[in-house]
Amino acid sequence: MYFGNSSNVSCEVEWANQAITTAHILKRFPNNTLVHAAYDMRVVGRPLIYSIGIICNFLAIAVFSQRAFRRTSSCMILTAVAVADIFILTHGYFYWAEYDLLTPTLSHDEFTCKAVTFIEYFGPELSVFLLLLLGAERVLKAGHRDLHEKYFTPCRTAVAIVVLVMVLVLLNIPVLTAHIYLEDPCLGMVCWNILEHNGEEALNSTDKNYFLFYRYLVLTLYGLLPYVGLPLLNGWLYWITRKQYRSFNEDNFERIPDPDHPHYEDEELLVHTQKLEHDKRELTRLVILVTASFCLLTMGYNIIQGHLYEIHNAKTEHKQAVNAMIYSVFVLLFYLNHASNFFLYCLSCKVYREELKDMIMRKTKKTKAVLTNTLLHTTSNDRLL
Repeated sequence: MYFGNSSNVSCEVEWANQAITTAHILKRFPNNTLVHAAYDMRVVGRPLIYSIGIICNFLAIAVFSQRAFRRTSSCMILTAVAVADIFILTHGYFYWAEYDLLTPTLSHDEFTCKAVTFIEYFGPELSVFLLLLLGAERVLKAGHRDLHEKYFTPCRTAVAIVVLVMVLVLLNIPVLTAHIYLEDPCLGMVCWNILEHNGEEALNSTDKNYFLFYRYLVLTLYGLLPYVGLPLLNGWLYWITRKQYRSFNEDNFERIPDPDHPHYEDEELLVHTQKLEHDKRELTRLVILVTASFCLLTMGYNIIQGHLYEIHNAKTEHKQAVNAMIYSVFVLLFYLNHASNFFLYCLSCKVYREELKDMIMRKTKKTKAVLTNTLLHTTSNDRLL
């Protein structure tokens, strides 16, 4: 986004560039089918993904809060991931209203602009570091039990999450203090996306120097670190787990408990160990699936944010329409990543599915009991009358 004197820039060019990611492109190309398809995808897909994702993340938190999970380090981290996802999906409503419905939200007042922009950077950064922490926890759990028991106790895991949150809050505090709610001579009041290349001339020297540093820091933390760290941790985790599984399978997996065996209790212990190994493999598969999904679904959006692919400088109608479609697909995939973890948990982990089912059954029975008692009480009062 350009900020400067309107005499030095054509507002027509500025409107054309900004229209690619907003509903204004419909006014420029009202008869272009690809443009309409891109807009329809965003205007329908965004609120659908946000709403389903927020509900499912709250449901994921409820499941992880059950007794079977609440004191497990992995589940504590996944609970924090779900909270971060809720913030990310909630802030998406503001962008949907501002750019797809053309209803001023970000540009309406300075407080909303800064708060939503803060969440835009804080939320994804927190999600990345939590997934890295989760990968490290599973690697230690699989290959270094003594270190895992030392560093990933429930208390220390909670402390690590809190420290991580505080560090990222401090890192992003300047977003709340800098002058990012600006007046553009062509676009009016705007909320500046800090990752844009231009706009620094509207900042004072202190803010300018910080955001030059901050831009590259954010791109490193969210645009580079996860695509290096997560695959390395996943590969390491898969290798350790696969090696242990083969060793365990060769030694024990074919043995079946025999009640007449003199060491039947040892055989029962073996079955319990087999179940624990199976549950551990499922949780490992869940972690790998969630982190791999993160890398695949967010990569396109981060390529745009990192300006590795420029969508705002297209000259022809066809190229602008194509870029509008590319942006629509990538932004929906980005938010889909933060909305889909609940379904990945259900897909990859039987223990999670069973706990979800038990939780729903308990809630259903409790609701039925309350309704039954209410009905009996009402009937009793009617008879007395």
